[in-house]
Amino acid sequence: MRTQTNIVVAEPSGLIFSGLVTVTGNSGRGITLIRAESAVEIQRIVTLREVEAVIVNPALITGNVRVIQGIRNSSPGTKVVALVYAFFDENLLSLFDARISITDSPERILAAIAGDSSGSVSNDNGHMSASLSEREIEVLKLLASGMATKEIAEALHISTNTVITHRKNLSAKTGIRSVSGLAVYAVVKKYITPGSISH
Repeated sequence: MRTQTNIVVAEPSGLIFSGLVTVTGNSGRGITLIRAESAVEIQRIVTLREVEAVIVNPALITGNVRVIQGIRNSSPGTKVVALVYAFFDENLLSLFDARISITDSPERILAAIAGDSSGSVSNDNGHMSASLSEREIEVLKLLASGMATKEIAEALHISTNTVITHRKNLSAKTGIRSVSGLAVYAVVKKYITPGSISH
């Protein structure tokens, strides 16, 4: 019996991939994420390994939807999940078994991978509905740009304890504890652009 679950992730953003690694790694479910850079690489991986699910940014297969059928032919039973954080045509999204968003809760993401999803894009983002204060947004932007707590405190002319409090509030309101996860959240909410994130 296989104890490790292999999931292929086709997503160009290293930051988003890292966020998924964190979510799945903290689940205790023995999930291994395998990164694929292209549609061709997805098909190569699913023919060489036993794969539970393939998570795909639909932008990678726009204009080449045969990739989904190729995955299903190469690895019957493998779920194909859309990772949605931009607008895509509903006809394209309907080809996937399920959809997740990078603002979904870890539980929702894991449920979609496991096949416990209805296949619809979740509008229930858990903690994500809480609005952030202007100061929390400022801290979020600086945090996502790669600044340390002390640097944020100096830039905003506040104490490090105040920055720590704002970080705790950000985590409480968003349900996201990691800096990389908060950076992804900041991009999705359009507080920052992906190019402003420090790697």
